Amino acid sequence: MSHEISILVVDDDEIDRLAVRRALKASGLDVHVAEAEDNESALKSLSTLPIDCILLDYRLPGTDGLTVLRTVRSTGIKIPIIMMTGQGDEQLAVEIMKAGATDYLNKGKMSSETLVKSVRAALRVHKAEAMVQSAEEQRRRAEVALYHSERLLAITLRSIGDAVIATDEIGKVNFLNAAAQALTGWSAADAIGRMFSEVVPLLYPAHAIQQKTLWTMCSKPVWC
Repeated sequence: MSHEISILVVDDDEIDRLAVRRALKASGLDVHVAEAEDNESALKSLSTLPIDCILLDYRLPGTDGLTVLRTVRSTGIKIPIIMMTGQGDEQLAVEIMKAGATDYLNKGKMSSETLVKSVRAALRVHKAEAMVQSAEEQRRRAEVALYHSERLLAITLRSIGDAVIATDEIGKVNFLNAAAQALTGWSAADAIGRMFSEVVPLLYPAHAIQQKTLWTMCSKPVWC
C-alpha cells in the first residue's frame, strides 16, 4: 500500500482492541487506527473520518455487528468491512457475508498474520471493484455523449438545404436527408440498405464508394 491506511476498529473489549492495534502496527502496514466501542460511536467515526477499512466485532453492547454492518451498507458506504466473531457458527458466517461483509475472522483462531492478510486482500478487492465501477461510469458517460452527438448530427443533416447521403463501410446507404430524397427520388425507407450506386447511379461512380462514408450534394445534381 502506497499511502497510510485508516482502519476503524469497532469492539467494546479494550483488550481486543489493543491486540488488533498491535497486530496492525507490527504488520509493516502504514496504518492509522481509530477506535469505536459501539454502534453509535462507529457511525459517528464513519461520518467524520476518512476510513479505508472497518474491523467490526460481532458482539457489541445493545446490538450486534450484523445490525451495524447492515446499517452501514444501507447508507451506501462500500468500504471493506471485516467481521470478527468469537463463534465458529458457519450459518452466522453465511449471514455476515450476505449482509455485505468483505471477510470474517474467528477471534479464537485469529493471528497477526491472518488479520493482516485479510486486511490486505479486502483493500485489494475494494480497489479493483472501484476501478471497475469507475470504468463502467466512464463508459456510460461516453455512450451518453455519443448518443447526444449523433442526435445533434442527425438533426443537423436533416435540416440543411444540401442533399446528404451516408453509407456504411461497404457502401450501403444508411441515411438520406429530405433534400437527398427529393433529388434522387428515393424515400429513406426504400433506399436504406441498398448500395449507393443503385440509389445514385448517375451522380457518382460506383467504383469509388469504398473510400466514402458520407457524401454531400448541392440542390443541383452536382457534387460539392
